[in-house]
Amino acid sequence: MNILKNKYSLKDVLVFDWDGTLFDSMPIKRENFCLSLERVFKEKTIDFDIVMNLYMKYSGMPRFDIFNFILNDLSISFSRENYKDFDLFFTELNYERLRDAKLFEDAIEFLFKLKSMNVNLNISSSVPEKELRILTELKLKELGCNVFNLIIGTSKLYSKGSGHFNYISKSTKKSFEHFIFFGDDFHDYEAAKESDIDFIMIDREERFIDHTFCSVSSFNTI
Repeated sequence: MNILKNKYSLKDVLVFDWDGTLFDSMPIKRENFCLSLERVFKEKTIDFDIVMNLYMKYSGMPRFDIFNFILNDLSISFSRENYKDFDLFFTELNYERLRDAKLFEDAIEFLFKLKSMNVNLNISSSVPEKELRILTELKLKELGCNVFNLIIGTSKLYSKGSGHFNYISKSTKKSFEHFIFFGDDFHDYEAAKESDIDFIMIDREERFIDHTFCSVSSFNTI
């Protein structure tokens, strides 16, 4: 907790990304994405390695944006019905295959330490809000407690970034000066930067060692 006690001692609104930051879900979600594309575009050859790399490139964006950018990169045209079918398959696979996925052990330890501190904890994710709530409820129930004030995903009301941060600010009655956002990809960093919010990258795979933002390999080093 040295970083929080020293550099960020006045921060009392902590916002966490979900997938890849708290929840060890990304390998499964990358594969689910590929399987869903393969099912919708049966006439196309889906190269899983290429799609998985593209998924990591666009991770952190709303689901439709990831779908749109990846298909554009693959030069595959699509219709609104294609996306609806994809979203349905992807959601079903996530419900089915993420039930056995776990929170990262270092994240669990960090959250339980924070529970004893006077801080406000929130989850901000680009996952559709209904899907996010079902999965977070399941995983947090396994822990035996829910330490979070707000758990918010993508909806018609708001999305990850300024929309979420403003909603949390209104709920907590705290300005952005009190915030820290923890994420695991570059789009998380850009969202924090856009709202002038302090950011800590949880870079478990050391993909961002050349960047200037605060980056740690796990919550154990905070």
